[in-house]
Amino acid sequence: MSVVRGATSLGFPAGMALGGVISELYGPVTAFESMAVLSVIACLISYREIPETHADSRSESVGLRDIYLGLPAIAAGGANFGLLFTYSGIVFATLVSYLDTTTAASVAVGPQGTSGVLIGVSVLTGSVFAVIGGRLSDVLARRLPFVVGCLGVTSIGVIVLSVANSFPLLVTAVVLLGVGQGGAGGPLLSLLGDLTPNSDMGRATGTYNTFGDLGASTGLLISLPVANAIGFDSLYRFAAVVPIIAAAVVIFGVANIEETAPVSDARA
Repeated sequence: MSVVRGATSLGFPAGMALGGVISELYGPVTAFESMAVLSVIACLISYREIPETHADSRSESVGLRDIYLGLPAIAAGGANFGLLFTYSGIVFATLVSYLDTTTAASVAVGPQGTSGVLIGVSVLTGSVFAVIGGRLSDVLARRLPFVVGCLGVTSIGVIVLSVANSFPLLVTAVVLLGVGQGGAGGPLLSLLGDLTPNSDMGRATGTYNTFGDLGASTGLLISLPVANAIGFDSLYRFAAVVPIIAAAVVIFGVANIEETAPVSDARA
């Protein structure tokens, strides 16, 4: 599961990183054209390689009644909301503008290229720790400590970003953010699987992903207006609290889930 989460977390921010570098060097039109070509290639590969596994049991319709609102999905989804709100919605959405206001990013390329480099470092770190965190949580059967610990690392990363006054500190901040986001994603989804009946897992995963998308979208909508109103440092200090709230949500949810989990020892 963590391999899948690692690849998923790699795609969106990696596009932002690559797009930033291409836009800085060749202009935004070339960046959009490059991303369009990559999208077509991805569609062709998906059509060719991904088999249909549920052709005989397809549902004729899907509606709001199909949304799964069990406590595991709400708890894990709420944590995913906070994680992506902070990581993708706040930090990545504002990084280019933030680099325009600080001398810490005094490297050869401009703000777009620098943000691309920083996001690329964060994404690579996140992908590595997605696999490491998932593997360790499987071996030790202790998902919750990994999730809570990585959410704490995410919070520390945002705090470091808010006080960064040099390029090495900027790199440290995005590495911490990558460790937190990547390390939490796989065990969090695996925890959802441990605590959800198999018959509800598809809908529960949909709820989980919906919460994450809402978190990222909400962050994207509010981050720049709020930063313009209160400043980037204040915005990042506020954002650092969100992963802590997310950790509290998942701890509360797991503590109150009834004994329906297939793997009960993964809770602790």
